Order: sequence, then structure tokens, then C-alpha cells
Amino acid sequence: MPRGVIIGPISEESLRKLPRGRATGLRVSNIKQGYSLTPADIFVYSRWLFSAEVKASNSFIAFQKVQLEIVPRVLTVLNTVGQGDAYRLELVRAESEHSQEPPMPYAEFSLQGPEFMSSEAEQRVLRRLSAVESDETARRACWNMHEGVRLLDRLGDVEAGAASALLRFFFVIEAIATRLYKETRREVVRQQEKEEEAIVARLRDDLKRDHSKQVSAIHKASTNLRKLDGAHLADQIRSAGDSLGVETNIVTAAVRFSRFRNERLGHAGLELQWDELRPWLPPSTDDAYLLCRKFLDGYFRQLGELG
Repeated sequence: MPRGVIIGPISEESLRKLPRGRATGLRVSNIKQGYSLTPADIFVYSRWLFSAEVKASNSFIAFQKVQLEIVPRVLTVLNTVGQGDAYRLELVRAESEHSQEPPMPYAEFSLQGPEFMSSEAEQRVLRRLSAVESDETARRACWNMHEGVRLLDRLGDVEAGAASALLRFFFVIEAIATRLYKETRREVVRQQEKEEEAIVARLRDDLKRDHSKQVSAIHKASTNLRKLDGAHLADQIRSAGDSLGVETNIVTAAVRFSRFRNERLGHAGLELQWDELRPWLPPSTDDAYLLCRKFLDGYFRQLGELG
């Protein structure tokens, strides 16, 4: 059985809540908190090879540029084309005219006849990458989806880490739904703006009263605005899902996810429990990663990618 160390500090309660691997059946037992003083034996195998060219003065800067500027877009586009678990990408070597360097002192790399993506799949990926370059919504969505996957892979304080990942997935759906709604439902957007202006106008009048009523008025206005945002966002998600050809069950789940976000997720002072987060995490039937992947796939298709 593969063994490894979890580099701390991490609480025993958090260890008990670590997600079990889908394919590997991860077992967590006989845990001792501490720090590793020797490199871990971690082996990564893949049938696929990725390379990118960047201008950099040294290998460290090259790795940083690829990791921050290129990897999020490439992985997210691959994830919208593929199915199942999210792809991961391990950078293993930087090459130049004069040297070949690994990203860390102990990394080793060997290449033995990688398989190549089919021409059709390659063209789909390249078209979507081109769309990311020209579309700000797609660009932000790629970054948020990549960050969501990265955060799930690095759960520390389990509840806080999972909540942060779910927020990233929500931002993907929200950005796409808001963008499409503003373009196709301008009259409805203007009506929403009028309702918001009415709430602000009432608040402005209430703030002219004595201090004891001002605090109550601010809380009331905040609650009303949040409810208005939640109601309109649900409409936006339904409209976007219909426009993008997303399956009905996925749209319904995305609306429920937005309600969870509006009521519980990302609010200061609210302590989320693991049982609240679990239904939205992989491998649940309608996990948030799947929802945002479906919406982003539909968005890419609407941008002109017809594969």
C-alpha cells in the first residue's frame, strides 16, 4: 500500500474529515503530526505531455509564468472538453538552448512514447483557448474553476478550504449567467436596477432619523438587497442554462447551489458544517465542479466552438 506523510500542522478532527479518494480508496491511519525532512516518493504517470514556450531569464521565472498564466487556461479548457474527474498538470522540466532543469531539486522525469490528442480534440482545445484570449468572462471563469480544483486538492482547515473552493465554482456560474442575462434581458435588468434604487432611496430617508433606527434600517436594506440579488440570480441561471443548452437537472441543481450561496456560503460570521458542504463536493451527483463545468462548456460553444 502506498504510504506518505501529511505535512502539518493539521488537527485530528480535520484528518478524520479528509475526503477519501474515488479510485484509490485513500486510507488515513496511524497519523503523527510533524514535518517531513526527506523528499517524498511521489510518482506521477500520464499518457499525455504538455509543453509551452515562454520568454524568461531563468527556469524559476519560466515555471512561474507557465503556472500562473498558462496552466489555469489549458487545464480548464481540457476539463470542459473531457469528462469525469478534473485534469491535473505537473510541471516537470524547463528546457532552453543551454540547459534542462526540474522545478525542484529532487524531481526526475522520463518520457516514453506519449499518446497524442486526436486532431479533432486538439482543434476544439485550440479554439477554446483562442476564445479565452478574447473574452474576459471566459478568462475569469477559467481562473476561478482552476482555483476551485486547486483548493479542493489542498484542503487544510477542511470546512474553510471546501467553502473557498465552492465559492470559486459559484463565481464561474455567476459570471456566465450575469453576462448572458445583461445581453439578452435588458428590460429585466433595468427593472432590477429600479428595485435596487427604491431600496437605496428608502435607506437614505431612514438614515435621516435617530441613531437607534438607522442601524435597523441598514440591516433591513442589506437583507432586502440580498434577497433581490438571490431571486434575480436564480432567474439569470435558468435563462443562461436554457440559452446554453445545459441539461434541465444541471440547471435546477445550479439554482439550488445559488440559493445555498446566497443563504450560507461566503458570509462572515456563519460557521458552516461539513454536512452542509458535502452535497456540493465531488463525487456527489450534482457537485459544484460538475455544475460550473457544464455551464462553461455551454458558454464556449456559444462563443463559436461547435465541436
